[in-house]
Amino acid sequence: MNKKMHETAARLYKIVAKNNNIHKQSELAHVLGVVQQSIVNWEKRGISKQGLLLIQKKLKINPDWLVSGVGNELIIDNPNDGINNQSNIELYGDFFLYDENSLFSGHYVLIPLYHDTYALDAKTGIYRYQFNQSDFKLPCSKELLKKFGVQKENVVCITVAGSSMEPVLKDGSIVAIDTSSKIIKDGRIYAIKQGSLVRIRKLYRIASDVLKISCYNQEDKAYADELVKIDKIEIIGVAFWWSVVQSI
Repeated sequence: MNKKMHETAARLYKIVAKNNNIHKQSELAHVLGVVQQSIVNWEKRGISKQGLLLIQKKLKINPDWLVSGVGNELIIDNPNDGINNQSNIELYGDFFLYDENSLFSGHYVLIPLYHDTYALDAKTGIYRYQFNQSDFKLPCSKELLKKFGVQKENVVCITVAGSSMEPVLKDGSIVAIDTSSKIIKDGRIYAIKQGSLVRIRKLYRIASDVLKISCYNQEDKAYADELVKIDKIEIIGVAFWWSVVQSI
């Protein structure tokens, strides 16, 4: 093994060699269901948080021991001590650790992220329109796109800033927009261009040529509903997925 291997990876190899007769990167990757490059990354930089959860689930190895070298090597459940030692977080479906190599396994596509090109007015929650693609892209599951019937080339992601769409979309949330879907359905979330500004808002059709622009945050008067002529805005697309981020 590489003498410069990260200590968490060294502990992992030690215990899987003893308990599972696993000695190679390829064998470990196969058992865990990840690409071999993920194992290489762990050896160099340490096992990621996602990797620790995966190892706990698949091999019942104690993540605390992998990180610190202290405590039990394996997860131990004692039904008589009244304490549940298992995490209440469960992995959903197949698990893939994302890196530049695992991307090409065919499960993900890269989606452009627009976030650092918006100047936010803290009082109004309005973004100044600079719809330029950043250098950063997000991996997106092909299954997710298939579920919603969205084509990869029609998707962009935007980072939400401010409190206008709370509590549904918090500051820092990421919203995926289908730019091919511009038909207005009352109450759905859209990315719109209004003059020189870009907004994430709910839309309602009030008349054939009139829309109501609405925020979830109705407590702040700065986010009061607006009525506009439909030809005064440009609909960039409809939101079909978003993450919710809670500051700590």
